[in-house]
Amino acid sequence: MAVKRGGPHAPRAVDSCQCPPASHGAVSRKGGFADFVMGMTGIDTLDRAPQRAGEWVDAICDGLGWADRMAACRMLCAALHAIRDAVPPDEAAALGRGLPVILRGLYFEDWHPGAARPRPARRDDLIAARISAVFPGMARAEAELCAAAVLDLLCRRRPRAASAIGAWRAGRRW
Repeated sequence: MAVKRGGPHAPRAVDSCQCPPASHGAVSRKGGFADFVMGMTGIDTLDRAPQRAGEWVDAICDGLGWADRMAACRMLCAALHAIRDAVPPDEAAALGRGLPVILRGLYFEDWHPGAARPRPARRDDLIAARISAVFPGMARAEAELCAAAVLDLLCRRRPRAASAIGAWRAGRRW
C-alpha cells in the first residue's frame, strides 16, 4: 500500500514544529481535551504535561498580546530550535531537560547534535531569522520582539539559565 504524502503530519521543510492542531482542543485556554486527559495515566508528569506546556504558550500569548495559541506554539518551537541548534550539544541538552515534557519533545524534534552550528553576528538575529522563516509575512521588528519574549520566558521559567542566556545574547559562550 502506498503512503500518501503531504498529509497533516507530513514533515515541513522550514517549520518542523508539530504542535497539535487547535481542533483537538488540547491547546484551548479553558477546559476541553487537556482537562479530559489530565488524570488518565496516574503519572503526574504525563497527566500535567498539557497544562504545563499550555502555561508556557499562554505566557508567550500574554507577553506578545497574541490570541492565536497555535501561532504562539509554532513561534516558541521555532525559537527553541534556533537556540538548540546554535549552542553546543551538551548545553542544548541541559536546556532541553528543563522544559515541560511536551515542549521538550518538540525541542528535541529533528535535532542533529553533530551538525555544524550557525555563527550569526548577533544571537537574537538567529532566533528572529528562524521565526521569520516560519512566519514569512512577519516584520523583522516583530520577529525580534518574539525572540526577546522567548528568551525572557526562559529566564523567568528557568532562573538557572538566566546568566547563560545573558551571555549567549552578548555573543559569549552559552
